[in-house]
Amino acid sequence: MKVRLEPLATAVAVGAFIWMVGSLAGLFLGYRSFQSMINSPIFDPAALEEINNAADPLAAMFGEDFQSMMMLSSVANLLQCLSWLFSGIVAGAVYVVVHRRYDPLAVGGEVGAGAIAGGLAMVAGYLLTTIISLVVIWPLVGDFMGQMVAVGGPEVAQMFDQMGGMMAGMVAVGAICSLLFYGVMGALTGALGAFIGNNLAKPAT
Repeated sequence: MKVRLEPLATAVAVGAFIWMVGSLAGLFLGYRSFQSMINSPIFDPAALEEINNAADPLAAMFGEDFQSMMMLSSVANLLQCLSWLFSGIVAGAVYVVVHRRYDPLAVGGEVGAGAIAGGLAMVAGYLLTTIISLVVIWPLVGDFMGQMVAVGGPEVAQMFDQMGGMMAGMVAVGAICSLLFYGVMGALTGALGAFIGNNLAKPAT
């Protein structure tokens, strides 16, 4: 099967969208938790004793009980895992189905084309979600570090300066490893999706 741009673009867009649905759900939960932590009285020494003596310290700190936080976290993690799994599978299946509309007699090469579509879909979803996460979460990280410096003084500020380069390097290495991992996983699941798509869109006889 010759890989065509139109079906490939459609498959990648659909797969990346599925990826982002689950990832943005996790991002929303992370943003909510991070914002609650920044707004909590953990930076107020006078309030820490009251929090430690509370029946539910998490509820006193973040305004919600531990069970609710864990339940929301579990649901978000499950949705993320499912969206990542189906991102490549759906991309591979969509490529085959859409390609058959352009060329009803096409047959063969579905595994390779689906692998390409699945890999690109997962990589695109990861990149888009990462960019959105940085835009949304980074201001909160800056606020958190600012409050830490205000409480800890020059020593904490110096520590952050020393850790900045190391953290940037770790993030860069992690991003590269993630791209490679998701590319491979997307190719494998995309090939599976192409097999499924081949059965959904039989060639004309």
